[in-house]
Amino acid sequence: MDLKNRNTLLLFFVLAISFVLHFINLKELSLSNDELSAITRARYDTFSEMIVNGVYIDYHPAGIQAFIYYWIKIFGDNAFLLRLPFVLCAFASTILLYQICKKWYNEFVGLLSVIGFTTCSLVLQYTQIARMYSTGMFFCLLAAYGWTYFLFNEEGTRKMKYWWVWLIGSILCIHNHYFSFAFAGILGLSGLFFVKKIDLKVYLIGGIVALVSFIPELKIFQEQMKTGDIGGWLAPPEKTFLLDFFFTIFNNSFWLLGITVIWLVLGIIYPVHSVNTWRWRFLSIFWFTFVFLLAYLYSVLGHPVIQFSTLLFVLPFVFIFIFSFIPRILMNHQLVVISLFLVVGLYSLIASGFYSKNHFGVFKEIAEDVNEFPENVPVVVNVINTAYFDYYYTKLDTKPRKIIFKLEGPKDYARLLQIVDTCTADEFGFAWTNSFHPYEIQEVIQTKYPFLKSKKIYFNATSYLYSKTEGGVKADSVIYTYFNNYDLGDVNPANANSEISYSGKNSEWMDSTKLFSTSVKQSIDEIPDADVRYATFSAKVYFDKMPEKASLVIAFDDSIHSYQYHNSIFTDYCREGGKWYTIMTCGEFPRKVNKGDKLTAYFYNPGGEKFRIDDFKLIVRTAHDPYKK
Repeated sequence: MDLKNRNTLLLFFVLAISFVLHFINLKELSLSNDELSAITRARYDTFSEMIVNGVYIDYHPAGIQAFIYYWIKIFGDNAFLLRLPFVLCAFASTILLYQICKKWYNEFVGLLSVIGFTTCSLVLQYTQIARMYSTGMFFCLLAAYGWTYFLFNEEGTRKMKYWWVWLIGSILCIHNHYFSFAFAGILGLSGLFFVKKIDLKVYLIGGIVALVSFIPELKIFQEQMKTGDIGGWLAPPEKTFLLDFFFTIFNNSFWLLGITVIWLVLGIIYPVHSVNTWRWRFLSIFWFTFVFLLAYLYSVLGHPVIQFSTLLFVLPFVFIFIFSFIPRILMNHQLVVISLFLVVGLYSLIASGFYSKNHFGVFKEIAEDVNEFPENVPVVVNVINTAYFDYYYTKLDTKPRKIIFKLEGPKDYARLLQIVDTCTADEFGFAWTNSFHPYEIQEVIQTKYPFLKSKKIYFNATSYLYSKTEGGVKADSVIYTYFNNYDLGDVNPANANSEISYSGKNSEWMDSTKLFSTSVKQSIDEIPDADVRYATFSAKVYFDKMPEKASLVIAFDDSIHSYQYHNSIFTDYCREGGKWYTIMTCGEFPRKVNKGDKLTAYFYNPGGEKFRIDDFKLIVRTAHDPYKK
């Protein structure tokens, strides 16, 4: 078999592997928060309504949302069908990547680049979902493919065909994502250094047409900017961001990274000299660096926008750059090298646990867990938008039950206390995914349902079923407890008052003479360590007139000041006077504490208001890290 036919067969073999890698679990994967957001924002009767209500509130150009709007109109919102065109874009990207490599270098570089692309877990993760990353890679490669063939070595009518490919690819980049827009821009500007004088006019016209195509988006961009910025909900990038990114694209595998480094070293020592090799290397790394620096500097100087997914649009050019360093001594062993990178790439992908864990907060599994709870068991469900949960829940054969959505603040916890107090069910459920899930919810439920019957942990999602009786599942461990009912132990007589109490004989009376209540100050060094710990401070309070300024406080102190604190006020939990109420606050431990730091809990009474305190309780529990599953 000649080399050309062999390489063609190898390309189809890699495409077949890509097909398996994409579809092996595609049907079972829960839609992500962003996908369900796109579906929800597409459910408007008219296109103009969708733009105003579904795109103005987003931070992306309208292109992909418009596509999803019409796709759902035609094919419905079935998850598999919705994702299908995005997965197909991944296959098309693989072919374009191969063709670009073949044009720039040779088929050997092309096959190694598509193997790196195909077995990369980050690529797979984002090309299996209906978002703009898969399409963005395809559009960027399409633009680069047309750009290459238009500017280099094509003449006559065929030349203009590639001009159209470049133009269409650039326009699609512009309407896909603001960072694929950035790539289209730097690609166009790069061409000014290579375009022949005879082609300059038509090249400039293409660039102008591409930019003019954005005019309909200007109104959208202006409306999006009114909300503040195109970012801000992410954390600023770490100093190790780029190193972490490169380790991630090699599936966090030292084996894959190792053979890649060996390849580069040998390629530098024993280079293969070919025409324009360094031109293509420079452009590959320049395009990647431009998009990276644009995103990184904006994230540092403005609002954080950079994620690993931001760099997917230019990631193919990283693979091209790496595999362009062909060691001369391996030219006669191409099949061995191709097989090695394919086997190690696939092994590292599977060994990374890619197919055994979730990569986004799940909704399908959470809906199924809630539906498996016994009939009439009430459940708290925290999601960003209830429609995301309902997408799956309404498709199930559901049981009668009360679902309480989105409890996220102290007034919500007070409402939950009332629900729990009056609930007659033997069990109570709680589930959350990809949203704020305050510890107070679990603490309130456990005031009446102290045992755990089931707990299912996913990436950025968890479901719980609490019970009044023994549950059999280990709950979050209590590793520290302090309790004061003002009757037992070492109680300061000045703080005890026997006129009225919730339990026992005494309570603590607060008035204008006391700015702070009895407090507990515990050295954090003496509390058992854990990856995640949180403190809960609760107490019973009684008053005749509602205290408006008083609060209960958890504080983390160093030798100088409180560097982190959490508090709740009476008006969050209480209503009319003359009765006892439960009031509480929770706080997660700082990820880094210093020796000698202390955990403190107390009531703060800056208004000198009158109230009583009883059953003063501080506990510390361990918890799981939702981002490690």
